[in-house]
Parts: sequence; C-alpha cells; structure tokens
Amino acid sequence: GAAERRLVAVTMADAEEKKEDAPKKETAKELMARAMKGVNVKEMPTVSGIEKKEDFAALAKTQIPEAELLAKNGELTKAMELLLALEKKCRLGLDIATLKTTVTSMVTICHDVGDWEKLNVVMAIISKRHQQSKHAVTAMVALATEWLEETPDKATKVALLTALLEVTDGKIYVEAERSVLTRKLAGIKEADGDIEGACACMLDVYVETFGVLSK
Repeated sequence: GAAERRLVAVTMADAEEKKEDAPKKETAKELMARAMKGVNVKEMPTVSGIEKKEDFAALAKTQIPEAELLAKNGELTKAMELLLALEKKCRLGLDIATLKTTVTSMVTICHDVGDWEKLNVVMAIISKRHQQSKHAVTAMVALATEWLEETPDKATKVALLTALLEVTDGKIYVEAERSVLTRKLAGIKEADGDIEGACACMLDVYVETFGVLSK
C-alpha cells in the first residue's frame, strides 16, 4: 500500500543523494594536475618523459671565443675549465647541437696551440663524462682522427692514436672508427719491425668485430 510506496520513494531519494555525494572519477589529466600541485616545476612533463631541452647557443657564442683568447694568451687550462663548465650545461640540458660545438671547440683549441698532450687528456675527460652524448664523442673522434697526419713526430702520433683508441673502447657507435685507428697503429708497429705488436692490434679488431656480429 501507501506505506510501501513511501518507503520506496525515500529509498530512491536516499540513493540519488548518495550518488551525488560520491566523488567524481578523475581523468588522467586531472589526476596528474593534482599530483603536480605544489611541485616546483616549470612545466608539465611531456608524454615521452623527456623534458624540453635548454638552449645554450648564445652562451657558447661568447664563451668559446673567450676560451680561444685565453688559450692564445697561454691560459689553456683556464680555457678548458671554462668550456668544461659549458659542456656540462649543454649535456645536462640536452642541448646536443651546442654540446657538439663545445666539445669540438675544446679539442680544436688544444690542437691550434700545439698542445697534443693536453688534447689527449681533454678527449679522455670528455668521453668519460656522465651520460655523454654519442654524437659529441663521434664528432670529437672524427675531428681528432684528421690530425693524425699533422703530428710533429711519430711518438706524438702514436700517443694520439692510443688516446683515440681509449676513447672509442667499448663504444659500438664508433666501432668502425676504432677499426681504422687500430689498423693505423698496427701499420706503425709493423713498420718498426714489431710484428707481434701489429698482430696483437689486428687480433683486437677481429675479436671486437666478431663479438658485435655474434650478438
């Protein structure tokens, strides 16, 4: 009867009220916005999870000439310190284009002042930097390889070759360059009558190449 109808009406009204009170389901975007609230970020992360890269091109345009001037005035170490700081900014800021420019400028400055020993040291430092870009290393190796025929003597050439081989060691993306460098070093050893040393060099190339091909 009437009592049952009233009970049904009350129950339905109560259900509607509870439905309204229930929290609305958040969309993924709303959930992210709420999660990021109060977090000190310049912008929301991109879908890929990689933040937008920074641009240090303008800074490089002033600091690279400054480093070149320092080197010409006998302050090569200060020049390298200045550009290593710039290199770090570019590397961490994901500015690969300016990073390549900075790295190649560093080795070029060493080359231009004729400090081959410093050149070898700088290449080693650059290649071992945390999360170093393969593009920067490849550009550096290609440039320094061109200078092998400009070295003042055989000892300097061997030292540069050895430094380049250390830089390329274990890096698949410069494997072809490493093979060429190893053959050059083997050729020098062979010319010196060090057949055993030449064979050891070439064996390294074959072992590394086989290792990569078999993966």
